Amino acid sequence: MSVSTRKKSMKNCTSGCETGGHKSWGECLRSKGVGIQPNLMFTGVQKQWDRELDSYRSAVRQGVQPNGTKQHQIDAAMKASEVSGVAYQGG
Repeated sequence: MSVSTRKKSMKNCTSGCETGGHKSWGECLRSKGVGIQPNLMFTGVQKQWDRELDSYRSAVRQGVQPNGTKQHQIDAAMKASEVSGVAYQGG
């Protein structure tokens, strides 16, 4: 196979493709068995968000109503509840 023919047959392939001739870039990638997970750069943000929401749910189950779902707001409501001896109800 000449270089120009090989390049033409690999126009839809990934740069490391060894076989060529795929109908699309995605087909080429799937043939390698590569799995893609979208939004990998946001996984840390997602984990933090999930932790905060778990904290919020826990506070609400205890009768506390924080002013928001951010961790600093939840912590402040829990501390106010602890100091006063009464579940904080927002404000």
